[in-house]
Amino acid sequence: MSRQDLRIAQLSFWFMHANEICRRAQAAPGVQLAAVWDSDQARGNRKAAQFGVPFEPELATLLDRDDIDAVSMCAEPARHPDLVEAAAAAGKHVLIEKPIAGDVAGARRIVEAARTHGVQIMPAYNLRHHPLAQRVKQLVDDGAVGEVVRVRKLHGHYLEYEAADYRADRITRAWGDPHDERRDSLFFAGTHVSLWFEWMFGMPESALCVRQTVVDGLPVEDNSTVMFRYPRYVGVSELSETLAAQQPVTEIYGTEGTILQLRGNLPSTRVFNPARTPLLIFNRRDDSWWVPDLPPHFLRHEDQYHSAGVFFEALRREEPVPTSPEAGLRSIAMLVAAERAAATGREVRMDEVVTEAEVMAA
Repeated sequence: MSRQDLRIAQLSFWFMHANEICRRAQAAPGVQLAAVWDSDQARGNRKAAQFGVPFEPELATLLDRDDIDAVSMCAEPARHPDLVEAAAAAGKHVLIEKPIAGDVAGARRIVEAARTHGVQIMPAYNLRHHPLAQRVKQLVDDGAVGEVVRVRKLHGHYLEYEAADYRADRITRAWGDPHDERRDSLFFAGTHVSLWFEWMFGMPESALCVRQTVVDGLPVEDNSTVMFRYPRYVGVSELSETLAAQQPVTEIYGTEGTILQLRGNLPSTRVFNPARTPLLIFNRRDDSWWVPDLPPHFLRHEDQYHSAGVFFEALRREEPVPTSPEAGLRSIAMLVAAERAAATGREVRMDEVVTEAEVMAA
């Protein structure tokens, strides 16, 4: 093994995406999965055996190794700030699963760790690297819809109600405290959408939110609707664990046209849709629809376009990672504002949650 390889350690398998990150580390050219750590030693030993690498029970010992360049982190969101601070202080770059923290204070600690120790910290944000999302952003930036007047973004999962993994008692046992660990739809699904809005349009001015639980017995709510107010339009975020075979993913309406995106999240891709394109663009000037040249179907949005590979390649090329911890902070602030709005029944301004400097930070 060449010392030129980028050596990665996996911190925690609490969240399932750790498995895919490890697989990608082992498959990526010039990348080596060197070790794993987990606060749950039984889980850590099991995963170390699965991936054929050593398990290190002591976090400080692993982080003290000078042959590890970066870590991937898939712990409970409430634990991320402590883990990030330790990794950054040891000079390790960090790929951190979303949501990057459970609150704004924790996200601020992560931003400060990156600045203090000069390491790169990248939220694992898959949708940014999906060709559909990238094409939608390009179309909007190029003025394909003119001035935006309304945006609707749907994201979530689909609970197989009869499966043991989604019984209320299993959720409570497997997730510990599902509220503290952000397993409700507003954070669990919502972090994808808040990162998307932040990337596409920047920070909104305020948020309104309604939350509800549809599936009896769940310890957390499974449906949320958030309205993000921008200066000249509203972005609607619909977050759900219950939309079977839901197909629309993104709707952007403007003065000159419309963009409709089909497929790109789990409910929209788990059941094949025979539509010939996942993207439709309407041009108001000639009242016509047109479709870009894109692959007709994606089985899963993570399968081919994964943030881990982007992170590895940026580090190998010594380039900046595309998604900053500041973006992660802003995405958390949007969700916290939505939580406050739901709890109080009022519109919550973003400047109640973050400072102007944090909104404007790169």
